[in-house]
Amino acid sequence: MKRNGYYASLTAFLLLCSLTACGTQTPPPSEPEEDVIVALTDPPTDEPASDTAAESESIADSESIADSESTEDSESTEEILEPANAAEAGQAYLAIVDSAWFVTYFGCNEETELDSTGWYLSYDAGIADITGNGTYTVSVNADTKGFRLASTDNIEGENIPQGLSYLAVVLRDGMETAPDAVITIDKVKVDGEEIELNGKSCTTSGEDKGTGDPSLLSVIYDAHFEELPGNARCEDGAVSDQDDEKEYTMSLVDEEDFSEWQKVEVTFTVSGFAEEETDETDETDETDETDT
Repeated sequence: MKRNGYYASLTAFLLLCSLTACGTQTPPPSEPEEDVIVALTDPPTDEPASDTAAESESIADSESIADSESTEDSESTEEILEPANAAEAGQAYLAIVDSAWFVTYFGCNEETELDSTGWYLSYDAGIADITGNGTYTVSVNADTKGFRLASTDNIEGENIPQGLSYLAVVLRDGMETAPDAVITIDKVKVDGEEIELNGKSCTTSGEDKGTGDPSLLSVIYDAHFEELPGNARCEDGAVSDQDDEKEYTMSLVDEEDFSEWQKVEVTFTVSGFAEEETDETDETDETDETDT
């Protein structure tokens, strides 16, 4: 019994010491949850929700009006531009390249893989429907609103082409639509003035620089011309068979005549189409048979 009392007294003593050493300190009060919530919440605003909605609608209306005005401006600009013309199969056009290879036209009215700027001169370009033997005219014009807008991004801008690298009358897909046709250059005008031709023209077949398709062409000027191709022909047959073979050339004009230019016009004659029999001929034949 004494041993049990001893243990009981010892246990009570140790418990008292533990309470005295650790103490009964109370942890500091934590900040109110309301403060934390306030700190994480956007400050209140006195602006009514309806005003915010009205502002959003106003911004949307402004953007819509701006888009509408931009569309109207684009449509009004297109209305005052000249027609952008492109040649189709069986049509002839005037291919041209300035000395810088910036101003070009290869019968297209939009950018192509072969030529990114070849549509600049499509505005008011003169295209000719080749329907048979006869005289035709093709042209290009750099004095147009469309050309100025395309080449300078300003309808009132100024861009006067200078020099010449290439000039030719091209019959698109001519190898298929008129394989026997011959193109003879009659006259060339630069800004309304006819210039002198240095020799005789010829017709060749080759790749259309606008589409890559086989076409017939009569080259008027080629800065890299050295000799005529073997397939060159004229009204009387192969150029190589002509007594005046040396008079045929692909440098019919001088580059100096194109130091500055805006409108270039070429008149040419097409021959080689099979002549159709007329009704008059048929009637004559019938009369002869009747008389017999």
